[in-house]
Amino acid sequence: MRRRAKTMEAPRPELDMMVLEFTSRDDSNFVGMGRHLKEMRWKVAAMGTPPLEVKLNVEKQPLMEPDVGVFCNGTKIFPLGSGERAKMKDDFEHSWPFRAEVKNLTKKNFFEVRPRTMGNNWFPANSIVQMKDGLFEASVWFPDGAGGAKEVVLPNVDKSDIREAASKQALDIPYRNVVLNIPSSDPLHETTLMLADDAGEEPITYSFAKPTPPASRAGVESIPSMRPVGMTVSKDRSLVTSDITHSMLTSYLTAEPTMVECTSSTTQIMWKLMIGPFAEHHIVLEKKLASQGIQQISNAAGVLTGGLKQAKDVAEIAVLQQSHLLSLTVDGRVLVESAAEDFDVDWESGSSPTVDSETAWLCKFRFLGENSVLFKVFETNGSGITLDSTDLVEGLRKDQIKVCKACTVCAEDIADLSTATLDIDGVLFGSLKPYSPPDIGGAPIACDPQVLGMQYGITVPHKVRDVAPMALIQERLQAGGAALSSMVQEHWEKSQPGIQAFQGRLHENWAKSQPGLQSIQGKLQEGLGQLFQQPSPRPAVPKPAQPLQTFKV
Repeated sequence: MRRRAKTMEAPRPELDMMVLEFTSRDDSNFVGMGRHLKEMRWKVAAMGTPPLEVKLNVEKQPLMEPDVGVFCNGTKIFPLGSGERAKMKDDFEHSWPFRAEVKNLTKKNFFEVRPRTMGNNWFPANSIVQMKDGLFEASVWFPDGAGGAKEVVLPNVDKSDIREAASKQALDIPYRNVVLNIPSSDPLHETTLMLADDAGEEPITYSFAKPTPPASRAGVESIPSMRPVGMTVSKDRSLVTSDITHSMLTSYLTAEPTMVECTSSTTQIMWKLMIGPFAEHHIVLEKKLASQGIQQISNAAGVLTGGLKQAKDVAEIAVLQQSHLLSLTVDGRVLVESAAEDFDVDWESGSSPTVDSETAWLCKFRFLGENSVLFKVFETNGSGITLDSTDLVEGLRKDQIKVCKACTVCAEDIADLSTATLDIDGVLFGSLKPYSPPDIGGAPIACDPQVLGMQYGITVPHKVRDVAPMALIQERLQAGGAALSSMVQEHWEKSQPGIQAFQGRLHENWAKSQPGLQSIQGKLQEGLGQLFQQPSPRPAVPKPAQPLQTFKV
């Protein structure tokens, strides 16, 4: 059985998939006897989209086929009938497509659009909007017939009719599919959730990620709480000012991780760090009781000892130390809660520690975010004259915007989590640079625009007020006129032999027809002469009237 959901659109040109949460628990107290009551839950998103929550329930009784239930965002998608779970007759597959926003879609005149019925004629696009059905709405500059241009909105534009104006490359729309596969033969152990695209597929657990800075509690969980750096450019473009210092800008652009503190015990370890000057993160790895039944046993131990807190804590720690279920939380939200055997990570990565997956626990995840430096600049017109109006323009290149920090949490001895390690981009937490507060008292940035280019690789941007690109339209009209003239000239040259041959045949036929024409002309003249030489008929003379005869009676 195969099913497909509606496409989810990410409001970003890059499709950064994020597994925000994965949990796997078996609440049965009789796992050793073959009875299972297992729940697996994934929370998946692309950066900027609301999370997609997929939940799988499997109940397995000894010597019986398992009962399976699948839910998406709280809605049951298997079984189709009544009941929370049912036995599987066939394999089950369900996919959720994700699609990114087109790169540079809002950039003026970056794309060209070809109207559907105008052949291979392309026109500059002032703006393009991506619709939910996968088509586009384009605002196109079109000749107005009077030497100027007018803006025309074209609906239902297919991606094949859009290309980059400079490179002529076809439109590229990144996409990925989240695919759930549940084999009917063994849904308890062989169920997979994969990421698939044209390049292939990989386990969804390769994409564990959290936003940096942490997402707002009231906002979308996959969107970082961005804090753009603001800069102001003078009207003569000789001075750039900001409210942050040079050291803060360096830390912001490099997104350098720094160490704040680490606390640990045998059942829990916590790391606190900073990424850049603004993003604070808390990472906690702790043990969890494997099931509610074990929790009840721990509580009973506390009751038997008279409810003494110390005795209860000792009993709970003893139970926890035997548990293989670990929970990794980042910034107060669960990222992974599972035993090591229930999820896969990229063990072949050279930057990951070499551990035994049967006796140790390892998780890789990324901090994903975006930098932004917004310049307040004075606009110019098409002739380069500076205007009094201003606008905010992004000053970072594409490679300077994205923030990605790879983290690895490893517990080689799950009986003692105080020995667990965290590394960021291959550097152990203890080897990170200690955090120091931002240089708030330092002098804010006030420098020549060239200094930003030399020290930080930032080019102060320009902003040209939106006008009809007459030069582009005139260039295309001239190119079209030249192409038409060339085609006419080519067809004229090719037609000359045929025209000359036709003229020769025409003269030949004319010469052959001259004797006949002269004979006809002579006969016509002779007939006309005879007609004019015949005498005119005399007029009729009336006869005299006869006298009336009378009779006597």
